[in-house]
Amino acid sequence: MVNNKIYIHIILSILYLYPVICFFNKIFGSTKYFYIFIFCLTPLGLSIIAFDYFRWIALAFFNLSILSFYLIISEKTKNIEIGNYLIERKNKVLGYGLLSLMIGALGVVNLFPAMGNIGGFSTKNVPTAILSKVNFPSDTNNQLFAINRSIKGWEIETDPSQYRNIDLALNWYEQEIQKGNALAKNNLAIIYTRGGENEINYNKALALLSEASESNPEALNNLGVFYANGFGVDQNSKKALELYNKAANRGSATAMYNIGISYFNGINGLEKDKVKARYWFEKAKVYNFSPALHQLKYGKW
Repeated sequence: MVNNKIYIHIILSILYLYPVICFFNKIFGSTKYFYIFIFCLTPLGLSIIAFDYFRWIALAFFNLSILSFYLIISEKTKNIEIGNYLIERKNKVLGYGLLSLMIGALGVVNLFPAMGNIGGFSTKNVPTAILSKVNFPSDTNNQLFAINRSIKGWEIETDPSQYRNIDLALNWYEQEIQKGNALAKNNLAIIYTRGGENEINYNKALALLSEASESNPEALNNLGVFYANGFGVDQNSKKALELYNKAANRGSATAMYNIGISYFNGINGLEKDKVKARYWFEKAKVYNFSPALHQLKYGKW
């Protein structure tokens, strides 16, 4: 569940954050506040949400920063001593600030291009039945679901200015489904698949996708993802590939990508074949499908 290469990230992160750790140590120098330090590390227990170690570290240091400000403002720490500590190291603090600005501009990916940001909690080895009970989406082995973004329901669903926008979107989708709108059926099925604000319900999602797939290639693709990963159905790689091919023949760039990633990673019963993978990624590229563009440019060919 954990990529060993991530430990390199952890070591580099700790080394980079060492001056900050020293500052926190000055604030939490008293054993009286030791429990606060332990509390700040609770993001480590939330790895199911954080997904990777960078978020773990960011959450932990965010909590430490907030609590540090509280202790300083409420004068529960030796503020004069802390002030002198910073003044004595003002040149180092300025240098560290400039370095942080530079690293922020470069970004971690550009700074360490050979290291993939993988790690933390992985759902890959957790049974779908368990994940659905805790309303958490299952891993799809890099196979993508397709959303119809051209309809009003998606606009409502993603509008941050709307209060309870997911409820408004659900209402719109339900009304459109009554009219036989296949795009609405597809998007509603994805809501029932991803969890979060709405309960996961693979049976409802499958029923909606089956109806929508008669006229919507993206729904065909999404059915393929269900069969490839055994979401609410017995896993069936052959059926998944059949659905991907049908969807691709009807113009689904997502399905083209999913066939390509199947060859690229050697999944769904296929042998790894980079030539065939590139062929399908190139087909998806015609539709300017960004995951295919990214795979062609940054994939390990």
